[in-house]
Amino acid sequence: MAGAALLDAVRAGSPRALGPLTEVRRRLAAHPHEPAVRRYVALLAAARPYLPRRAGAGPEPGRVRRPGPTRGAARRHGDGTRPAGTG
Repeated sequence: MAGAALLDAVRAGSPRALGPLTEVRRRLAAHPHEPAVRRYVALLAAARPYLPRRAGAGPEPGRVRRPGPTRGAARRHGDGTRPAGTG
């Protein structure tokens, strides 16, 4: 199951998927001699270049961030769809 979750995280490209994967890796570290754990660790090592970076880490190397509309841009008084109040 952990291997399937790892592959889903790679496919999804979601940084939020890294939290549960980190927890699985931490828990499996107590059993390094189990064959299933060794397979998972090898799969994780192979998948690491394809995993998204953690949230807030900035753009990936080699990727250019294009300028665009900013989220939560400040609005001037009177901008909007509702009529302005009188008081």
